Amino acid sequence: MPSQPAPVSPAALPCGDLYTPVATIQGAGPASPQVGAAVTTEGVVVGDFQGASALNGFYLQDPSGDGDPLTAEGIFVYYPGGPAVSPGDRLRVSGTVAEYNGLTEQSHL
Repeated sequence: MPSQPAPVSPAALPCGDLYTPVATIQGAGPASPQVGAAVTTEGVVVGDFQGASALNGFYLQDPSGDGDPLTAEGIFVYYPGGPAVSPGDRLRVSGTVAEYNGLTEQSHL
């Protein structure tokens, strides 16, 4: 029987919408405890690698962080054909958590 994803630790925005912090998605281990889960997260674009000649996505960083040195504060969002983004843009994205080439990513839904 496959293992179930770990429970999501949501954070609330001022508008009341819930999202999963990047650190919760990444987890403290070598692979995400959220693999296979559909999550919504939010962050600031810190790297734009869109287009088939690049990586088809962008990096998001949690502007607050969780203060835990064992968890990452950034995640790659795989989003082929996604809208144009620029470093500094604050985004909310939904997708499925996956491991790709040993790195955690969120694939856009």
